[in-house]
Amino acid sequence: MKIIRQNTFGLTVHLGVPTGVLAGYVESIFELNGRPSYKMHRLLPAGYSEVLFNLGDVLFANASAGKNTGVCCKKVLVSGIKTGYLDVKAPEYMSCMGIRFKIGAMKKLFGVSPAELTDNDFDLDLLISRSKADNIYSMLAECKTIPEKFNLLSRLLINIILQSGQEISRDPIVRGILTRPSMAINTLEKETGFSRQYLHRVFKSHTGISIKKYQQISRVSSVIKSLNSKPGKLTQLAYSRGYFDQSHFIKDFKQLTGYSPLDYLSSVRKFDADPYYF
Repeated sequence: MKIIRQNTFGLTVHLGVPTGVLAGYVESIFELNGRPSYKMHRLLPAGYSEVLFNLGDVLFANASAGKNTGVCCKKVLVSGIKTGYLDVKAPEYMSCMGIRFKIGAMKKLFGVSPAELTDNDFDLDLLISRSKADNIYSMLAECKTIPEKFNLLSRLLINIILQSGQEISRDPIVRGILTRPSMAINTLEKETGFSRQYLHRVFKSHTGISIKKYQQISRVSSVIKSLNSKPGKLTQLAYSRGYFDQSHFIKDFKQLTGYSPLDYLSSVRKFDADPYYF
């Protein structure tokens, strides 16, 4: 696994992109450490479920969506797909490891319903026994180097994958939506011959969120990436992401970020369009 290092907001971020058997289930493994330069940081929804091992100070956040808006991570946290942003309070010192799972992986590996995870946070014993969870945490805390931590989580994940005997075989409908988030639903209806209700039911059973919400997250995230790298005309960016109504684009943008597009452009601090938990 190749590990990439970068620095952001006073934190050192190590990002590992899996290969081989891991690549079918895990989007990335990441490590964060340092003293944050922010007091409060807003994270946007990324469309993934994650497991976070907190080896530093207690982490607190407020979520804009879901029943439990207060999030606290003392040691280990299982976090489902978020449909709204998180306002994270900066700890004095941050040190954590995280696993970002591909859509559908949690269900295949642990038998957890995607809908149960969406906009929710749980202890790791939702997935494995408490003793195993404590053991993994202790082993991570004892690791002396970054590569040791990545190797430990990689080995554990491979063992879980092999023991499960499950393979992610995504429904063609789900795969089509994931790869073409800007496609209109009526176009998908014509291509597949299935009703809108059936398409929504299949997609949500695999992901835990609706097609509309997934498209909203993907489209706004794509617009933000473009604005951060090379600002352009908002109307053109919105149109290229499948928006044909400017008011619809503004509504989606504000719902996911808490800002209007113009307020975001005038702000000094920009969001990470592909954020890592906390």
